Amino acid sequence: QFEYNWTTTNGNITGPLDALQTTIDQPGTYFLNITNTQNGCENDGQVTVEEDVDNPQVDAGLGLELNCNETQGQLSGNTDLPTGQWNAVWTTVDGNLVGGQNGLTPTVGSAGVYLLTVTNSLTGCTNTDEVTVTKVVFEDFDFEISPPSCLKSTGEIDFMHEFGGTPPYQYSLDGGETFTTHVANGNLQPGTYDLVVRDANGCELTDVAYLPEPPVLLVSLGADTLINLGDSYQLVALTSLPESEIASVEWRADSTLSCLDCISPIAMPRQQTDYFVKITSKTGCTAESYTTVFVKKEANVYVPNAFSPNGDGTNDVFMIFAGGNSVQEVRSFLVFDRWGETVYQYYHFEPNNPLYGWDGTLRQTPMNPAVYVWFAEVELIDGSTRLLKGDVNLIR
Repeated sequence: QFEYNWTTTNGNITGPLDALQTTIDQPGTYFLNITNTQNGCENDGQVTVEEDVDNPQVDAGLGLELNCNETQGQLSGNTDLPTGQWNAVWTTVDGNLVGGQNGLTPTVGSAGVYLLTVTNSLTGCTNTDEVTVTKVVFEDFDFEISPPSCLKSTGEIDFMHEFGGTPPYQYSLDGGETFTTHVANGNLQPGTYDLVVRDANGCELTDVAYLPEPPVLLVSLGADTLINLGDSYQLVALTSLPESEIASVEWRADSTLSCLDCISPIAMPRQQTDYFVKITSKTGCTAESYTTVFVKKEANVYVPNAFSPNGDGTNDVFMIFAGGNSVQEVRSFLVFDRWGETVYQYYHFEPNNPLYGWDGTLRQTPMNPAVYVWFAEVELIDGSTRLLKGDVNLIR
């Protein structure tokens, strides 16, 4: 009884044109003409179809912060579409979706950038938003010790720097009470300490600190010693301190030392002398020691009991020999024959010099072989004198 006819000026009809209902695939104005086949009456109608191209509103939510205790978190996405009209999918390149990728509030297990895509199930329109998940890693911490010393028998541990984590930090030693200052304690006994640093999230790092025993500074000059007058003696300050750690060396003595600020000076005392040394370390520690050098004051003099002034170059001169440096000079040297006549005399000369010896003559006349008596006064380097005498056999 009725005929139908669909037409359009700017749309596109994809369904039948001669049916009451048809389909279209784009917006536009559509016209319908209906004709009554029995009486020829007809009527027209039109409808305007608009395109819904609005994308849905999407919010991926606030970022999350993971840490050593909070290893997983839930994202909080949102959309303005009514329930049942949206489809939400999460994707990530460097993160980890623990509970699947669908839904607005998935669970994540690692740091990364997460992308939320929401599709309007009626219109097919989509929109995206992203959120960043970070992970706070408490990586390490530094500490510094102030070890005990000879000046202070206790030490100190200072927490220096924290790397990562979330402040404020708390510190503890050996499982004791926590504290918030960087200085652990200024009066710690030598030993091993377990260190714990905890951040605001409860994440902990541990380490071990060792406070050594305070160093013992020792110095020794050894036992007392005996030397002959005129001899030298090297003093050696034996110390427990490496030479690189010595700040100063101080000797207390007179001018008989070759140096007053060295470890091993040469001493040449002329009488019994006490030598003191004081060692000071770079940390201010000191140690002292002393020793005594005794001096044997004997004239180290040798006078032959025979000589042969025959010109052969061997034992031609009767002279005074002195060993070491004990003799300052020979004040006098006299030789007498058996009748008491002086056959040779010389005064104020150094020993060991053949120029100051008797050649066996008297007034340039060779003396006969015989036994002669001699006397000598010797001055030692300390100013004291020794009177020496003996006899000598002149051999031709």
